[in-house]
Amino acid sequence: MPRLAIAIVLHSNIRSGSNLVCFLLARYLAGQGPAVTVLFQERFFPADIDFFDPAPLFQVGFLDALAARPAPFDMVMTTWWECAYQSFPRLPARGYALFRHGAEKALYDAHGRFFDAVIDAVLREDLLVFCVNSALHKEMAAAGRPALLVRNGVDYARFAAAAPSLPPKSGRLRVVVEGPLDDDSKRVREALRAVGTLAEVEIVHLAARGDSPAGLRVDHSCIAVPYQAVPGILASADLIVKMGSAETWSLPVLETFAAGGTAIVGAFPGHQDYIAHGENALVVALDDWDGLRHALQRLLDDTPLLARLRAVARATAERLSWEEPFAAVEAAFARVARERAPGTVAPTPLLDRYRACHQAILNLWLRAGRS
Repeated sequence: MPRLAIAIVLHSNIRSGSNLVCFLLARYLAGQGPAVTVLFQERFFPADIDFFDPAPLFQVGFLDALAARPAPFDMVMTTWWECAYQSFPRLPARGYALFRHGAEKALYDAHGRFFDAVIDAVLREDLLVFCVNSALHKEMAAAGRPALLVRNGVDYARFAAAAPSLPPKSGRLRVVVEGPLDDDSKRVREALRAVGTLAEVEIVHLAARGDSPAGLRVDHSCIAVPYQAVPGILASADLIVKMGSAETWSLPVLETFAAGGTAIVGAFPGHQDYIAHGENALVVALDDWDGLRHALQRLLDDTPLLARLRAVARATAERLSWEEPFAAVEAAFARVARERAPGTVAPTPLLDRYRACHQAILNLWLRAGRS
């Protein structure tokens, strides 16, 4: 079988969980034989991915610098709905895919319903759709659209073997609060403020980008560290706190499980896929800061409970590898390549029909200052 040519289009090279998963997927696919290219639609950040891998097995670059190809790609996939409108027309392919890492409309709740219609058009288009959790998968099923459930995994061996990289604990409980400050949906400031009210808790702020907040207590600031350093940081902690309102899987929680910790999480849709309250973690209502403080105090007061949660969390992570989800993506891509003749280009009639509408709505949104 000829070597497949696959492109993964990301909106930009921002450090985010969904981008990280795509880098991991690209590395896996390239290791199986396909020629894989990761393309960034926007030049908001440099194209290098040294923080992930200084010598990746796949090509990395900007979409607008891609050289003309003699034949269409076999598959083009994106994780961001807008890339379907703006990037797919520039990348002829036998098949197009959308990897849903989040509930797209929820990210715009603070600014009204600007994009609902054009997001719906993407979700109705005849794309190969992957969903990262069961809540997104059920949403597609309710709309009568086929989709594959492809849950995230974890490099268990790497995280489980990691040695703590932070200094020995000074308090009874070391807590990682993970996430950047520039994403309000992550609720990082609020989480740091709530955790900081407990004097016996030692706080680590871990974020892929940005800064630690001024005026809030942070004992260890771990910002924009290389991904290779994350296992040692997580292995240094007892638990992680994730209270984001728009989470869909929260890979750092699973990585903390593998590193030997547990978690307190807000009840984001889909958390039940691997988080069980009172078994491997504690779950509180979204935006319930008193509930978060109560859960932390419970772990401070009940060290046997903390030990049980940590043990079951590690066992949970041990069952979830990257092999199964990535193999499922590879198999779906190969199936499209078998079913469609080489050189053909998949039609996208809904995207074509709504593209001008999307651009007009985007222009209005930008004029309204919603950048």
